[in-house]
Amino acid sequence: MDTTHGRVIQCYNPWGKDSYKGAIPNSNKADGVFEMTLAEYKASFHSTMFAHVHSSFTPSSKLVQTEQSKASASEFKVTSSDKFYVSVTWPTPRMTRECGQQPQPKVILAVSKKGSSTVHMVEEGVYGSNSQSVMITEGAGEYVASALLHFPQKDQVHEAHLVVYGKDQVSITPGSGDAEQTLMSLIGPAKHGQACHTVSFPGLGLFSMDKSQLVNGVPTFWGHDGEIFAYWATRSGEWYAITKAKLNKVKAGELWSSKKFSKDSIVCGCQDDPKGVGGFSTELHCNQVKGKAAKYGNVKCE
Repeated sequence: MDTTHGRVIQCYNPWGKDSYKGAIPNSNKADGVFEMTLAEYKASFHSTMFAHVHSSFTPSSKLVQTEQSKASASEFKVTSSDKFYVSVTWPTPRMTRECGQQPQPKVILAVSKKGSSTVHMVEEGVYGSNSQSVMITEGAGEYVASALLHFPQKDQVHEAHLVVYGKDQVSITPGSGDAEQTLMSLIGPAKHGQACHTVSFPGLGLFSMDKSQLVNGVPTFWGHDGEIFAYWATRSGEWYAITKAKLNKVKAGELWSSKKFSKDSIVCGCQDDPKGVGGFSTELHCNQVKGKAAKYGNVKCE
């Protein structure tokens, strides 16, 4: 509280200068530090974000990505039973250059305790932020975290750090196995901790993973006729299915879907429908579309 100007806010420009010309005198315009009245602040900024600092917590950080779009897998062990936070952070234009705007990356962060079927995933971030996080309440144990940031521009600073914020100082190490497969096992259907390459989408049938067709750095699933594909929509945390005619638009950042699926609704391999598959002279079941027993050449189950 300022005796002359009432409630004031102290601001800092990381570029080391400011152009404030408000009610409060500012003699040094080269240090980036200035104060403005609360009314001026409310009129100048449309949103404010706060960082919750825990006095007993400590951050542990690891650089996990330096490419424009690439999955990472990390492991760490927590000994405290208290909650903790896992986040992924990246540079923003405020920290990297004085002019020009860089679009935000598409962010995937999935965290799971080893031996648990629960997967914690970040929700859509706040515009202008450079961090997304999840709160973990499962306590002590070993954890795996997979992150993928897809930076839209090649000339951006392609760096991402994984941060564990809790009572423990933890050692973050590279995960065992293929990072892309670890990511797919957390955001997609999996069996015994392994990502499934052939899956069944309810109402659509059998799909296969295609690592050559990526959307925001994530492999897609394609039907056997090649007409429908499913891609991971980071904004909603679901798999969207749409015709291949929309592929280029989806890769350009547009969201298209005819159906949406949660990861838990997708099953590995072929799943027989109790009523069989309609549309044929007789309803088909899985035992009728395998190997030499296959009744039709364009209908199969793997």
